[in-house]
Amino acid sequence: MTFSGDTTYSDNLERLADSSRLLVHEAVNVRGMSLPPVVRDHTLLSHVEVQKVGAVATRSNVGTLLLSHIGNLDGSPVDHSQWRRWARSGYDGQVHVGRDLEIYKVDRTGVRKRP
Repeated sequence: MTFSGDTTYSDNLERLADSSRLLVHEAVNVRGMSLPPVVRDHTLLSHVEVQKVGAVATRSNVGTLLLSHIGNLDGSPVDHSQWRRWARSGYDGQVHVGRDLEIYKVDRTGVRKRP
């Protein structure tokens, strides 16, 4: 299991996560938002766009991707279905978009959200 937080794209993270059963990764959405370039650029110094995080999971060969510490940079509500579709771009594994206080079980059979 590998956790990432406030991390831009990193070869080191991909090596650390190599073949993990679960990658918990933060993500942000900046696309389609009216933001000053300085705000967008500063944000992307320490975050990965949700549309690119699936590629990180693929290159790391992880079994499941769980998005955590997520948000649209303009503060609008996160559409979990859309975020799941974006995260699956370039990744064929299981994707969960986390919500506050959710609990996940990780064992030999996989990763599941607990009811």
